Amino acid sequence: MTIARHVLFLNGSPKPGASSSRALGGYVLGRLVESGFDTASLHLHTAVRTDEGRQQLIAAVDGADTIVLASPLYVDSLPAPTIRALEIIGAHRQGLSNPTAPAMIAIVNSGFPEPAQSLTALAICRLFARASRMQWLGGLPIGGGGMIGGRPVRDVRPKLTRLIKALDLTATAIVERHPLPDEVAKLLSRPPVPARFYSAIADLGFRQEVRRKGLKDRLMNQPYLK
Repeated sequence: MTIARHVLFLNGSPKPGASSSRALGGYVLGRLVESGFDTASLHLHTAVRTDEGRQQLIAAVDGADTIVLASPLYVDSLPAPTIRALEIIGAHRQGLSNPTAPAMIAIVNSGFPEPAQSLTALAICRLFARASRMQWLGGLPIGGGGMIGGRPVRDVRPKLTRLIKALDLTATAIVERHPLPDEVAKLLSRPPVPARFYSAIADLGFRQEVRRKGLKDRLMNQPYLK
């Protein structure tokens, strides 16, 4: 079997710098580099803004053996510019008479503690892969993305042991070009920490941000009540 050696990481986060999506995709790419793969990355929110960026996106996809998409969850779906990027890729590939069939894996992380919140968005990615004539290897629904907070995944290893193992298995699946094993879903089926604890920490962080911005007196306002 010929092993694909060029992987394209599509970063679907709106943030141009550090983000949880970038950290998750970056970890997988790092493991693939260790296995001798060539990798490239594109920030989708930047790429779709210009004609040049859109052409670069299409060319990068055409040259990839495997595509890794990582995105945050936005209202049970993907951010609008990420959806736009998938529309551009899909329209291009549907117009090709004999397109290559790159493999695709999607990672969707959310601020909710329950990983299942991302399943609808992953179903969208799976349908995109099928419509674009790509080989769907599977998706990773990741809850509690706020625990990553844009930091390299290795830096939060003590808290994210199951996530680290799931990402390692994902890299192995890409190397061997086979669907994600069932163990990945089992590892991600539970939040990284108990939901009550995660919610309490998130609430504390929200209140700290309110105080930092001087909005404590307005926290309980109900402007639309009437």
